[in-house]
Amino acid sequence: MNKYARKIFGKGKKGRKSKDGPSAEGGDGYDDSGFVIAGLPKEGSHDEEDGEPMETSSESTVQGLNSIFKWLSLKDTDECRKQNQKTASKKALPKYNILLLGGSGAGKSTTINSFANYEKYPTIKDAVKNKFVELISSSFKLAHPETDEEFCIESGHDANESDILGQSRTKDPMAYRFTFADKIIRLIDTPGMGDARGLKADKENFEKILEYLKNYETLHGIIIMMKSNETLNSTAFNYCITELFSRLHRSASENIFFCFTFSRNTFYRAGDGFYLLNQVLNEEFPDAKLELKSKVNCFFIDNEAYRYLVAKKAGYPFETDQMAEFAVAWNKSADQTRQMFSRIIEKSPHNLLHTFKLNMAQNFIAELAEPIVRLQKNIFSNMNTIERQKQSIERDSSTIDELKKTMHMTIFDMKMVVLEAPNTVCASNKCREIVLVNGVRKVDLKKCCIACPVEDIPTRKKGELLLKYCEIFNKNGNISNNCRECGCSWKVHLHVKHEYQPVQKKVIDPVVEKELKSLLDSKKSSDCISRKIIEALENTVRELNEEMEHIQRAAACFGYLLNKHSNSSCNQFIEPHLDMLIEEEKMKIKFIKGYSDETLMMLVSLKDKHGEHVKKIEKVIADGYSMELEDIDKLAHELCQLKHSGQQFQTLVNQFLKDNEKKVAHVERVGLDMSGNQ
Repeated sequence: MNKYARKIFGKGKKGRKSKDGPSAEGGDGYDDSGFVIAGLPKEGSHDEEDGEPMETSSESTVQGLNSIFKWLSLKDTDECRKQNQKTASKKALPKYNILLLGGSGAGKSTTINSFANYEKYPTIKDAVKNKFVELISSSFKLAHPETDEEFCIESGHDANESDILGQSRTKDPMAYRFTFADKIIRLIDTPGMGDARGLKADKENFEKILEYLKNYETLHGIIIMMKSNETLNSTAFNYCITELFSRLHRSASENIFFCFTFSRNTFYRAGDGFYLLNQVLNEEFPDAKLELKSKVNCFFIDNEAYRYLVAKKAGYPFETDQMAEFAVAWNKSADQTRQMFSRIIEKSPHNLLHTFKLNMAQNFIAELAEPIVRLQKNIFSNMNTIERQKQSIERDSSTIDELKKTMHMTIFDMKMVVLEAPNTVCASNKCREIVLVNGVRKVDLKKCCIACPVEDIPTRKKGELLLKYCEIFNKNGNISNNCRECGCSWKVHLHVKHEYQPVQKKVIDPVVEKELKSLLDSKKSSDCISRKIIEALENTVRELNEEMEHIQRAAACFGYLLNKHSNSSCNQFIEPHLDMLIEEEKMKIKFIKGYSDETLMMLVSLKDKHGEHVKKIEKVIADGYSMELEDIDKLAHELCQLKHSGQQFQTLVNQFLKDNEKKVAHVERVGLDMSGNQ
């Protein structure tokens, strides 16, 4: 195993480095407090054996553990190119992949149609005289100029386009390949955000886009399209921007462009939409450091000239002098479109593997967040139980029979049970009750929907908007704010995918227990046996304490990695789960006579400890040690190897890998071939 695959955490004496010290080849990074991250390489470090850069491939695994990135086996399939090799240039042409994103009705599909015509015909007159290019079907309505009656205009039929009012016209992502003499431009059309079916449909569409992109290795451009005169900071608009920037790797910011459609209304300059977008980016995503600049990353078009071509073909009676107006729109929009694509082609491509890894890491860490908190709570409770027993032995003269009972004392492990389907539960005070399970008091939440069919709702997070699509709020399309089962607001409901059951286990290790039994059989004094039992209990407490520290450090590393690679701050990813457990402990204190507040105080302190660990990691990294998303594999492996909590983490990892095994479909169409090789 090379040094890059060694343990993330090691043990070292306070204030000193390892015996050999950190070197250019990698090593253990310490700060003055003794905080250590073992096996992290210095920037630019190399493997000792072959002198090559250390492997950071998504295919790598850590002994016995499949990589959480194992499904990211990426290659550019480009099936169209394989099927049309005769039309391709003998010399491989550079390919530029450009993704179009935006709200439903922003004009993504129309822009692709328009681009094809701008490139094929110099003027709108040429497009009218000849057969203009129709890549994607069109459907819209105009009022008849004389009768004001509805004039329906339809052009072509496309199984990938929907005619249902309010829904995104484009059903699934689709690439359109434009071949020129010196390059290939691939425009990827996508379903629009703001679908009339609500956020559930938007989320499904966004997942489709991310899955489709796994067919490609790079993106040169990500074009966010919105109406130039957009004034409403709507839920759909916010979702589109927030989802995009939270999912994209920070390095993709350089490849983001903004295209404002319907710009005739704003004289092909910045309008209300520009200033609304600028405000949202500055307030919500300052880390993205995106400055909007005309002709740099912002462009203004109006594709009404293409709609004119479609309507004219359908027999709509335009007035003779109207073509001049559409000619202006054609010329300005063609010029802006070419400028935008020229800027995009100049950019170094964004490596999509970085974004895919970030998304996989985000999903994986989200799954670990709650168990990380609950396991620490359980460890703390067990440590207190053992400590009290140890003090009792030290304080009192125990008989042999009493010591025998201590030998067999038990604590509680937290067994995690993965549900076949998520449940929707209510976390309001009136829907909680304290129940006794295997001798342990726990707070039980009312199950309002068992095996909820709504997918992709973040677990253990109250008030997720997608919860409104659960049948307890949504009956035949009529959405209620209150649950039909318990009457409480949707804002206090949440999805759960796991349940936790206390399971008894012996405190003293079987090997030590055998030694103690031998001492008892030899009729040693109770003092001698007491010392041996105390030693065993102290050893277990020490192991549990080290595990809790290890879990805290792993959580800090997860937070650091997300914050480093994402456009939004992610350090507080465990906070919602801490808050949930804090509420549960307060309830126990209120209703259980004599219940201690020790666990409550520990949970409150965890928030501060998490921040302290993140700062320590940042200091170690500042000293030149590297930590990347691939290290999540090693962190997960270390958690799975923990003596007392490892099995719970292994269950989570296995379930995550199972849930994320997906096959990606790839569909691509020939958009336009102007290479001269037809």
